[in-house]
Amino acid sequence: MSSEFPPIIIDGTCLTNDNEPNLTAGYGAIIARSQDFGKADANGVFHIRPSLVSLYLIRDGQLLHQGDYKSEQIELIWGSGPDEQMAVGGESMTLHGAPVEQRGTGLARIGYEGAQSVQSIRIPDRKEPLELGKDFQNFIVILQRRR
Repeated sequence: MSSEFPPIIIDGTCLTNDNEPNLTAGYGAIIARSQDFGKADANGVFHIRPSLVSLYLIRDGQLLHQGDYKSEQIELIWGSGPDEQMAVGGESMTLHGAPVEQRGTGLARIGYEGAQSVQSIRIPDRKEPLELGKDFQNFIVILQRRR
């Protein structure tokens, strides 16, 4: 018996708040079991607490589980477009260090209005980063528990 589950078909409408989309391409969503899943730094920028997380990619209307990791093992590469991700102001940071914008109880969006989107995701068990548009249209991170 396989331990893998079939992909889940989604349409993203469950991740909206007051008719404002939380699931915009390149700005992944974070789903947590509790409201207390992060804190603001000295500059008022919100970050998630160190956590064990499950990473899911959204591709072709399916939610695909990529694995379970520590929040600092997932590297996000930001940029304004796939050709510009590293050449023009692209920056790399771990999921744990990424700015997030709270969107309701237990829901947050990675990044913030006006920020560059995530163009690539690097995870420990892949040699090449996952690329927006090629490997995923968006992504969801589910916080499992604090470490």
